[in-house]
Amino acid sequence: MKKLMKYFLSMILLVSAINLNIAFSQGNKIRITLINPPTNQFSVGDVWKMKLENLTDSTLNIYLSGSVDKDNNRVVEGTSANIILPPGSINYNYRSFETGSVNWLDNTLKEFILRTGNVPTGHYATCVQAFSSDNNLPLSINTCIYPNIIRDPVVNINLISPADGDSVSATNLSFIWASSAPMIPGDYYRFTIAEMRNPSQSCEAALQGNNPVYVQSNIRTSSFMYPTSAPALMPGKKYAWNVSLIRDTGVISESQCSSFGIKMLISGKTAIKQSYLYINDTEDKIREISSCRMKFHTDCKTAEYPGTPRLCIYDITTLTSFNINDLCGNETPILEFDKLVANFNNTTALAPNKLTSGRTYLFVDCNALTGETYLTFKFVGCQPEDSCFVDTLNIRTGFDYTKNKIFPVSTTDPSWNLIADNESRSKEPRELNNAKVPSGFKQPFPNTNWLFFPYTGSEYTGIIEYTFCLSDDYAFNDNYDSPNINFSLNLRCKGEIIAVIINNATYPVKIKNNHNSASPFVISSDNLCSSCDLIFDPSELVPGQNRIRLVIKQINFKQTYINLSGNIYGFGLVKKKDCPCSSNNNTSNCDYLINSNYEFENVGWEKGPGSKLPTGILNTPYINPLRKYSSIIIPATINDYTQSLSGTLSGVVSGSSYKIETEFKLGTVAGGGKRGSLVNPQNIEVFLYSSSTQTWQSIGWTTVSDGKVWSKFSKSFNPGPGKNWTNIVFKGYSNNGKIGAIDIRNVKICKSEPCEDAIAMFTLKDSICQQGPFLIDASTSRNADNYFLSIEESDALGNRILGTEVNEWIGLLNADELAAIDLLPWYINKGKRFQCGKYYRVGLAVANSCTQWNSYNKVFYYDCSNECCMTDSININTGYNDNSKSALPIDQDDPSWKIVDDNNIGGLPTPYNSTILQPNSSRPWSPPFQNSQWIGTKNNNFDRERLYTFEYKFCLRHNFTNPVINFKYMVDNAITKITLNNNNLSGVFLALNYTGNIIGNISISDPSFFTDNGYNVLQITVKSNSLTPIGINIEGTISAIGLVKKSCPCQTY
Repeated sequence: MKKLMKYFLSMILLVSAINLNIAFSQGNKIRITLINPPTNQFSVGDVWKMKLENLTDSTLNIYLSGSVDKDNNRVVEGTSANIILPPGSINYNYRSFETGSVNWLDNTLKEFILRTGNVPTGHYATCVQAFSSDNNLPLSINTCIYPNIIRDPVVNINLISPADGDSVSATNLSFIWASSAPMIPGDYYRFTIAEMRNPSQSCEAALQGNNPVYVQSNIRTSSFMYPTSAPALMPGKKYAWNVSLIRDTGVISESQCSSFGIKMLISGKTAIKQSYLYINDTEDKIREISSCRMKFHTDCKTAEYPGTPRLCIYDITTLTSFNINDLCGNETPILEFDKLVANFNNTTALAPNKLTSGRTYLFVDCNALTGETYLTFKFVGCQPEDSCFVDTLNIRTGFDYTKNKIFPVSTTDPSWNLIADNESRSKEPRELNNAKVPSGFKQPFPNTNWLFFPYTGSEYTGIIEYTFCLSDDYAFNDNYDSPNINFSLNLRCKGEIIAVIINNATYPVKIKNNHNSASPFVISSDNLCSSCDLIFDPSELVPGQNRIRLVIKQINFKQTYINLSGNIYGFGLVKKKDCPCSSNNNTSNCDYLINSNYEFENVGWEKGPGSKLPTGILNTPYINPLRKYSSIIIPATINDYTQSLSGTLSGVVSGSSYKIETEFKLGTVAGGGKRGSLVNPQNIEVFLYSSSTQTWQSIGWTTVSDGKVWSKFSKSFNPGPGKNWTNIVFKGYSNNGKIGAIDIRNVKICKSEPCEDAIAMFTLKDSICQQGPFLIDASTSRNADNYFLSIEESDALGNRILGTEVNEWIGLLNADELAAIDLLPWYINKGKRFQCGKYYRVGLAVANSCTQWNSYNKVFYYDCSNECCMTDSININTGYNDNSKSALPIDQDDPSWKIVDDNNIGGLPTPYNSTILQPNSSRPWSPPFQNSQWIGTKNNNFDRERLYTFEYKFCLRHNFTNPVINFKYMVDNAITKITLNNNNLSGVFLALNYTGNIIGNISISDPSFFTDNGYNVLQITVKSNSLTPIGINIEGTISAIGLVKKSCPCQTY
C-alpha cells in the first residue's frame, strides 16, 4: 500500500512539474519593458508605455492586460484589442488600450487628468501582462514600474461640478473638486459661496467684495452636499464658489472661482404654445420690470375658457420649486384679474404697494386649458412718471416721438437719416421723407409711415440710420442670450437689405420683395415672417448713443420704400422725447459729490490756461526731466459751472469707497492748431490731491488718441487715511515731448460699492518643452491698473535661487494680452535664456488703487528631452492653422502644403506655399471639410492637361512603429498620382470631379513606405482638364509611435 501511495505521489509531482514547466514556458514567450517617465512627470501618455518583444520565431496572437494603482488603490484597468505580434520588438502605449476597453475606477482622478493633463501627487504602480488570445494563458510575467510623483510645489485645487456657467437645481446640490496632492492629517477644506449681485460683476469680485451666502469649514473630502439648513439659493440668481485648503500654517491653496445659476423647477400645466401671456406687450420668460404701471393680458379668446379668465400674480421669491396647479388651487394670489386685459398701477389706490422691489413673481393663467400658462418676472421698483428711462423703446418709421403721433405725408422723419449712398448730391446726412401709401402696397404698420429714398439708379445703394440711447448701467432682459430687436419691414421694387449694422458690427442678411409686393420676408431662416428677431452681440453696445443701420439696395430704377415697426427691450433705455443722451443718464442711486456738466476745453499743457477755462480752475504746470506733463486741478465742489469753484473735497474720506467718471478727448492747441494733431497718444492720469499736506494718491490712468470721440474713464477707488483731500487732479503726459491740449467734461464722483481688490492669478504648464510655447494665461487677473512680471531660477518646490531674478512693471494689459503673455521674448530681452533641465519660478503681481501688491507664483520645468517632441498624431488638413486649431482665412498661404511642380505656369519659382481658395462657384465646389479649406495655386494661368504637385512633409524618429496615414479628399479636376517617399500608391483616384461632391479615401500603413529618422514626403498630383482654377481639399491625420511634432526640428532622436 505504501508503495502504491508513493507511486501516486510521484505521478502527481511529475504532472505538476510538467504543467509548471508549460506555464513557465508560456510566460517567457514575450518580454515587456515598461518605460519609466521622466522624474516627477506622469501623464496619460506615460501610462503603459512599453516595448514588446516576441522572443519566439513565430507570430503570436495576444492581448494586453494593464492596471494602475495610486497609493495602493486601483484607479484604472484596461484590456487591449487583439494584437498580431511578429517576432522582434515593437512599441505600445495607452492608445493601444483605448481601442480595447479602459475602465476608470476613480472618476475624480480621471476628471483631474483630463483638466490638467497630469496626475496629482502620489505613489503609483503601473503594470502590464501579455496573454494568449487563443487560450488566455499568460505569455509574459506581470511587469510593473513604480513612479512617485512629488513634483507639486503648489497644491492645485480644480473645481469640477457644477461646471462654470452651469444652470442647476437647488435641490440636492453637490459640489465636487479635485486636489493635485493628498491631504495630510489636520488638513481640511473650506467651501465659500457668494451671490453675484449684477450681470457685470465677475466671479472673483463676488467672492472678494460681497458677503458670503454660506461658508463651511472642516471638510475632509473633495465633495460637499449643500445643506438644507443653509440659506436657500434662489432661482434666477447666479452664485460664485471656491474651495481653500487649510493647514495649521494657514491657507495652503485656493482654487479659482466658478459660477453657476439656479434654475426654477416648475411643474403642472404644460407649455405647447409660445405667444400666450404678456406683460407690457412682451412675452419674455424671465425679465425685470421697473415700471409701476403695467398691463397683464392674454391673446386667448374667451371661448377657450370654461368660464372667465383668471390671471393671477404669486410671490415666488423664496420658492426653489413649485407646482402651478397647487398654487392656483390652494394659495391666495397677490393680485387676481378676471379680464383678458388688466391694467395695474402699484402707486395708486387700485393696488398700493402690492409688488415689492427686489422680489420675484409668477404671472399665471389659472383657468387656461391649453397654451403657455406662466411668466416669471422680477420687480425692481417704479420709474417715476417723469423718468427718462423705459423698459421698452419703440422703433418706428414716420413717427413723431415729441408729439406722440405720426408725421404728415411729405414731411421728413428726423429719426431716420440717409447717411450715405452711391448717388450722393450732398455729403451730409439727409432725413427721409414720409410718403403716401404706394399703389399696391399694404397700409403701414400702426403708428408708422412709409419712407422713401430720394434717388434711384440701376445699382442704387443707401444706408439709413436710427439712433437710440443707453444709460451707463443698462441691462437687457435676462430671457435673451443677447439683446434683442424685434422689428418688421416691407420693401418695394425688388429692394434688398444687404446688411444690418449695430454700431461697428455687421450682420449680413438678404431680404427680397418682388415688385408691388408687401409680402413677408426672410431673415437668416427659411420661415416666412412679418415680424422677426434680430439677435446681436451685446458687447457691441455702449453707454450713450448707439446706432442701427440698414444697408438697402434696389436695382430697377424705381423708388425704394421702407416701413418699419419694432421694439427694444431692456433696463436703462432712454426715452426719445425730451431726454438728452449723455453720460449723465445714469439710473444708479449715486448721490454725486461732484457732478460737473461743464466741458473744460483746451486745457493746454505748459502754456497756461486754455481759452475757455472758468475762473477758479488752476492750470499748474510741472516739468519732469524725462517727459513733459502738466495738470489741471478741479476743486471739489463743482456742481455747476455757474457756482463757486473753491472749497474742499467734502465727503471723500478714508474708509469709504468712491467712483469717479469723466470723459476726455484731444483738444485744440491753445492759440490755434488742428485738434489732436500734436499729441497721439496723450496719457491722462487721475489723482486725489491734498493741498494742506501736498500729497497725492493715484486713482488710475487712460490713453486718449482721438480728437473727435470722447474717451470714457470710470474707476473705483479707496482714499488713503489721514489726508484732507481737496482736489481732483488730471495730469497729462506727452511721451514725445510735444505740447498738446485736452478736453475734459462730465466730471462726477460718487460713493460706490467697495473697491474690488486686484487679483493676481494665472495658469502655466508644469513642464514646458524646448519648442514652447512659453505662455501664461492671466485672464482671471482682473481689476488691475498695473502688472508686474518676474522670472527667476528655483528648485522643484519653488525655493528661489537668489541673484537670478529679472522683473519689470509691464503696465496695463487688455483681455487678449492677459490671456497669452509670452514669457520667451520678454526673458530674452532681459538678456536671459532658459536652460534645459532647470526649474523656473514665474511671478505675477497686480496693483490698483485698492491693492498695492497682490502676487501669485508658479514653477515650471524646462524640458529638452526627446520625448518632449513626440506626438501620437498630426492633423494634415489643407488650410489648417495648427496653432489656433481652426481653418485659415481665404487668400492666405498654407505653409504646410507646398506646390513643388506646376509645369512652370506663370513663372513662379517652386516650391511655393499653396493658397486658400474660395470654393469655385462656377463648378460648383462643395463646402470644405470641417476645419479645412480648399487650396490651390496663386497662378491664374490654367491650361488643359497641366499637372500640379502638392507636397506635405512630416518627421519620424528612429525606431518608429505603427505608422498610418488616413485622409479623405475632394478635387477639381482629378488626382493622377499619390506618392509617399517616391513610393507610388496603387489604386484608382478621382477623375473629372467637377462638382467636388465625390469624396475619395486614402489609407497608407505599409511600414516600408515610410523613412526612418528623418523627413517623409507625401505628394499628390492634381490634373487640370479645363481653363478654370484647380483645387484640392483634404481632411486627415498621420499617426505613429515616434512621430515628431511640427513645431520641433527634424533631427536625430
